[in-house]
Amino acid sequence: MKTANAVGRPVGEYDLKRKEIAAATWRVMATSGLEKASLRAIAREAGYTTGALVHYFPNKDELLEFVFTQASNDVKQQLETALKEDNILDAMREISLGVLPLNEEERGRIVAWQGFLRIAENNQKMALIVNEIRHAIHKQLTYLMQRGQELGIVRGDFAA
Repeated sequence: MKTANAVGRPVGEYDLKRKEIAAATWRVMATSGLEKASLRAIAREAGYTTGALVHYFPNKDELLEFVFTQASNDVKQQLETALKEDNILDAMREISLGVLPLNEEERGRIVAWQGFLRIAENNQKMALIVNEIRHAIHKQLTYLMQRGQELGIVRGDFAA
């Protein structure tokens, strides 16, 4: 968060500032829900003016699309990291724990995701991102289940 005397247009690297604003968006959505995640509330959370925020995101739709795309990339990275586990069961546990609201931060993330899913119902770009994430998770879990069954560490009496 920016210091109190540095309100205005953020100075520095463009992509870094967009990521800072995205992080502020997550925090606002996690604590207040999608409905109250206005550009003004997000700018306030980031320590910027609304005018500074629109320098980086001309409107809320573009901001949410960026945040959702970034979140999608994070999920894919988490899946790739989990697949590098030596133990199949550990990899499956990592992926499963990644979607459980085990602490306050994770509960906030789930609230934010639910907001994105509601947007995706009426937004084709967001819907494509949601489907991509679902497909990636399904593909990785199916692979892990099949591999676990081949190794005899996962029951084989059901389809992976």
